[in-house]
Amino acid sequence: MSSLVFDCRTANDPGRMSPAIPVKTMTTRERDKKIDQIATTAEKFDTLFGLLKDNYAGVFDFEFKNVTVLTLLLGWSLASNDARSFLHTHPRIAYCACGALLLYVVLLLVSFWKFYRRSLLTYTQLSELGYMPTEYFRVRRIQPYTVVSFTVLNWTLAFIISAVILFA
Repeated sequence: MSSLVFDCRTANDPGRMSPAIPVKTMTTRERDKKIDQIATTAEKFDTLFGLLKDNYAGVFDFEFKNVTVLTLLLGWSLASNDARSFLHTHPRIAYCACGALLLYVVLLLVSFWKFYRRSLLTYTQLSELGYMPTEYFRVRRIQPYTVVSFTVLNWTLAFIISAVILFA
């Protein structure tokens, strides 16, 4: 029966531990060094390039979904006479709706910034890896003009919707 008792001292003995990466007990530098020893350059490239491709596709998917939401809100605010008359008789609710809409667009901007930063970080890591020329994966990096154009589009739609809610 005594062989079934769990002993913490022997379980934490470094000589008996598996070679897996104990993430919680290592510093970031030690963990990265261990990963460098385990993963080959090709595996690192495949992982990073996959992240870059997914991030690039994700930002466009994210934008199209959110423009769809904004377009539906615009169509609803233009087509629904009952909603417009209700909002005109209750201006506080109209201002709250505009505030919520503008908060939504600010959160979209934060999300676009995160997509951009993630793309830039992954691109930098791929470049530093030096496995392939940067021309191979440069087209998958999210460009600043993409973020700016999506942000301008979202703000424009939000201001048009707000104008329809408040003045139409």
